[in-house]
Amino acid sequence: MLNRKLTVSIAILGGLLLAPALTGCTQDSDPNYTAVDLPSAFPTTVPLADGTVFAADKMGDTGWSASVLVDDAAAQDAVLQQLKDEGFTEQGSNESDAKARIFSLTDGTTAVTVVLKQVDGKFVVDYTFAPIPR
Repeated sequence: MLNRKLTVSIAILGGLLLAPALTGCTQDSDPNYTAVDLPSAFPTTVPLADGTVFAADKMGDTGWSASVLVDDAAAQDAVLQQLKDEGFTEQGSNESDAKARIFSLTDGTTAVTVVLKQVDGKFVVDYTFAPIPR
């Protein structure tokens, strides 16, 4: 049990530490926010925000990332409630950066880092998630 909690804590801390470095990655590479299809293997374990998915990629063997353009700040905030409604609990957050608010959540089997940001007047939600090793 202690090992599992330590693993979850490390995964969440890693997400919080890496998220600031990733906050501009997907958005800056596609300034037109062109819609893309989710890869056929994209997991359904993490609900994505209603909006335009403009990036979705596999990260390593089990991780995934996605970026979604949403209508406004209220739509960004709704993402956190959507995840909580699906059984995720917030493990940590960093809201000290005016450019991006970062949240780490888990449902016990999947660790998720969500970055809520506004770029050039557009509202973006970035997701990074992976199964928690057992």
